[in-house]
Amino acid sequence: MRPIRLVGLAALLLALLPTGPLAAQLNLGVHNVGVSFGNSREWTGIRFNFRDNEVDRVTGLNVTFWMPAKDGYGARRVEGIAIGVAPTAETMHGVSVGIASVVTKRELVGIQAATAVVSNGNIRGATVGILATVANRSISGITVGGLATVANRDIRGISAGGFATVANGDIRGIGLGGLGAVANGDARGVMVGGLGAVVNKDARGILVGGLGTVVNGQAKGILFGGLGAVANGGIDGVGLGGLAVVSNGRVRWVSASLLSVVANGGIDGVSASGLATVSDGPVRGIVASGLATVGGDVEGVSVSGLATVGSGRVTGLHIGGLAVVGGDQITGLAASIGRTETRELRGVAIGAYNRVRREHRGVTIGIYNRSRALHGFQLGVLNFAENAHGFGRWLPILNYHR
Repeated sequence: MRPIRLVGLAALLLALLPTGPLAAQLNLGVHNVGVSFGNSREWTGIRFNFRDNEVDRVTGLNVTFWMPAKDGYGARRVEGIAIGVAPTAETMHGVSVGIASVVTKRELVGIQAATAVVSNGNIRGATVGILATVANRSISGITVGGLATVANRDIRGISAGGFATVANGDIRGIGLGGLGAVANGDARGVMVGGLGAVVNKDARGILVGGLGTVVNGQAKGILFGGLGAVANGGIDGVGLGGLAVVSNGRVRWVSASLLSVVANGGIDGVSASGLATVSDGPVRGIVASGLATVGGDVEGVSVSGLATVGSGRVTGLHIGGLAVVGGDQITGLAASIGRTETRELRGVAIGAYNRVRREHRGVTIGIYNRSRALHGFQLGVLNFAENAHGFGRWLPILNYHR
């Protein structure tokens, strides 16, 4: 009895040892179905092999004890459960678990876990790479990489990397990176980076960066950066930056920063900044600035610690600590303890010194009021109206001219 057992064990070991694509096999089954020991080329059922070498297909449970022979992928296709030191195939569908790695050439689909999960093609399903999950094409599903999750194309679904989540294409879904979350294409969904969230094209959704959030295209949704939130193509939604919110385009809806909100293309909505709100374009809505509000046209309501300045029209209710200036026109109410100045006035201006360089239609109230063409009232210690005659040009307390 003992010699028979030893012979059986020897046969099993010979079957498992890799001696080539046609290595010895011990197959218990018929028509390639059953239990196989060795490098069987095609098998359905349960299969054990030291390492695969030029295997065509395995369906069921495939257990391997070493990496594939030569530099190949070992098996063309494995469907079912693959377990081993480093399960490797051109295509794997099912459950794949490797001590060192799980590697495919074309596609990895299902549930896969290893120290490193790598595919030269796509990865789909639920994936955990203790060190990293890397796909030379796209990743979709739920993906975790201890250090990083990286796709040379798109990432779709929920992805997390201990250091970084990086897609050379788009990120759609939820992308989390301990240090950074980066999409070289577009982003749709939620991106969170411990240091930064970066999108090289357009973004829609929620982006959070511990230090900064940067979108080189247009951002729609919520942007938050611990130091700054930047979108070169504009922000539609909510932009929040610890120090600054910056855009080369237009910022719309809500923007706030401890230092400044800057948008070259204009600001619309509600904006608040510790120092300044600045735009080369129009500023429209409700604005509160610690020091200054500066824009092309300023329309709506603004409150500024030092000054509200519009190179064009200033329309609505505007309060500046030292000055309210409308390059072309002030329409509505402008008030300052310092001065108000504009080319044309349509409304009320209140300040120590109020100057209307051309047409004045409305009321100025201050210590000294000066208008070139008065068609209204001046209330102050001294009032000057250039279009009046004689002593009517200079009057104390009250001046009126039609």
